[in-house]
Amino acid sequence: MLPVIKQLADGAYKKGIDSKSKAMNNECENGIVDSKKVWWVQAESVTGFYNAYRNQPEKAEYLKIAENIWKFIQKYVIDKKTGEWIEMIKRLSLSS
Repeated sequence: MLPVIKQLADGAYKKGIDSKSKAMNNECENGIVDSKKVWWVQAESVTGFYNAYRNQPEKAEYLKIAENIWKFIQKYVIDKKTGEWIEMIKRLSLSS
């Protein structure tokens, strides 16, 4: 795995994950976090963290966060009636 990819995965893990929802924030620009949950950011995060884990199996936290983001997608992003993915979640009231 290339060092730049390792740094990207590590930075995304340390700085991109919402501590409450365990999902990926949309972005951080100039130190300002955009905490919206955008469907494609969540989808790419699952595959990105899973691939990072497969290339660095000692980083079990990458597998765990990929699983957490997938659970978030299933609970909040996938519309239960239509099966379509909700484009963006601006605010989230977390419930169990």
